[in-house]
Parts: sequence; structure tokens; C-alpha cells
Amino acid sequence: MNKVHLVLASIVLGYSANAYSANVNVYDNAFSYNAAVGSELFRIDFNDSPDKIVDGSTISPHAIFGSPEASDPATVLWSSNALTDAGSTVASNLVGPLSIDFTDSSIFNFSLTFSSAGVQETIELYDDTDTLLASVLSPNVNGFFGLTSDVAIDYVIIRNGIFPDVGNDRFFIDNLSADTVVPVPAAVWLFSSGLVGLLGFARRNKV
Repeated sequence: MNKVHLVLASIVLGYSANAYSANVNVYDNAFSYNAAVGSELFRIDFNDSPDKIVDGSTISPHAIFGSPEASDPATVLWSSNALTDAGSTVASNLVGPLSIDFTDSSIFNFSLTFSSAGVQETIELYDDTDTLLASVLSPNVNGFFGLTSDVAIDYVIIRNGIFPDVGNDRFFIDNLSADTVVPVPAAVWLFSSGLVGLLGFARRNKV
């Protein structure tokens, strides 16, 4: 494998995560993620925030946001041009997880930006039967997070990192994008790209 193919392999493979019933790849930068996905169905930048708790279904037609542990799970805090949970009735410090329910039934990849966190978050993926498809840890505490799946994702629950003796770590999300493109399995892509390289090499040798 030459240097070009090594670079392409690293872009496609990203970071392989342990999966349950879905094979997923996690990306810690937009360049690698965009190279793997190549398009987006929608993007939500959360600008013009009202700086208050709102109904999570009123922010975008593409996704319904919620706070699974809040007294009203249908609400979220939309503040500082980003989104976070509306609280928790379970956590000792009243900070809880955030959910994203995609309204399109064929989401296979999404990305977002984490901010204000001090501990890595856990991202759980579910299908439309509430089956846990995969659970992954964000590669960075803050910054870009991207993921591709070979099984359609119905909704996501982002669970807080935990500070010992303090409680849940609050995080914000921004710049949520998603697409319906089914990612090409990395092995298939690399095999096809290898064939193209071999064909080019053979043609050069014939000259």
C-alpha cells in the first residue's frame, strides 16, 4: 500500500468504535468525517437562541430535542447559541443527558460540536424499536464529533461525563448536521481503491 492509499485509509476508517448491532466509525475532525460522508441533509446552528428553556420540538423540523431526566423531558435549555439539557431529577447536581430524535427515518451519519464540557461524553444510538445499536465515547472532551453507522439511527442519547464527588458534567452541543447516505464499508472502499491503483500501475508499466 503506497502513501496515498495509507492516507485514504486513515480518512475512511476514522476511529472504529465497539458496536452492539451496528458497525460505527467515530471521527474527531471535520475533514475526515466529510471525506467519509460527503454530504448533509440538514444543519442546525442553534443561533438566535432565546436563552431560556424551550420545547425541544420547536427548534427544527429535522430533529426533536429533549432532556430524558428532566421533570419535563420534552424541554431543553437553548442558550448562548447552543443547546443543553433542561435539568435532571436524578443527578445530585441536577445536570442531565440530552436526547436527539431524528424526524427522518433514514439517518446513517451525523456530526456536532461539543462545548463547555470537562469530561468526555457517552453517545448512545438507538433504532426505531428502542434497540441500543452502539455506545461510543467522544474522542475529545470538546470540539468536533462525527459518526457513521451501517444501521439507520432513530434517536441519540448523549450522556454526561461524571466528575467524582461532584456529579454530571454539563455540556452544550452546536452545529448539528446529519445525512441519509449509507456509508460504504471501509473494507469495500479500500478494496476498490486498491484495484484502481493496481490498474493505473499496470497501465503505466505497459507504456
